[in-house]
Amino acid sequence: MTVRPTPEQVLLMAPDRQAAAAAVGVAEASNWSAAGCDDQAVWGQYIASSAEPYEVSIELTVPAFRCTCPSRKLPCKHCLGLLLLHAQQGVQPARRLAFVEAWLQRRAIREAALRDALADPVETPEPAAAPQAAPDVGVDGDESAAVGTAALLFAFGGMAGAAGGYSFEAIRSHSLAP
Repeated sequence: MTVRPTPEQVLLMAPDRQAAAAAVGVAEASNWSAAGCDDQAVWGQYIASSAEPYEVSIELTVPAFRCTCPSRKLPCKHCLGLLLLHAQQGVQPARRLAFVEAWLQRRAIREAALRDALADPVETPEPAAAPQAAPDVGVDGDESAAVGTAALLFAFGGMAGAAGGYSFEAIRSHSLAP
């Protein structure tokens, strides 16, 4: 069973303060149709001003986000808003919609292919006298430090600076203030 995130954890995933504040307004049940969840994912259709609603899918185990809106932010306010609604117990368990099932299947296929590629690497002969390039060195002299630190920060919600470290209540009160 997947652990349900808290509103504060959701806001820590926001790429910036504006996205976090906008997500609070999107996290209203009246903005969503066909919203549902299970142990693996949360999904819904955001009723936008455009002709078609935005299809929003969030995989909870990784997390991974998908939205059909034109925003270039990841996650966008729609993904964050739906996840906030879920964190507040506002999304009920339901049968997955077709677009969610298709997206999760595509992700599973890509993940399996990646696992297979990593498990059975192609061996290439090393050149006899190829000069060795200096490795990219991180802050502590560890070549994997830069990538490793960024990956860990993202994976464990350490991007608190992105949303400015605001709490859910602080953003809600600020965004709803006249």
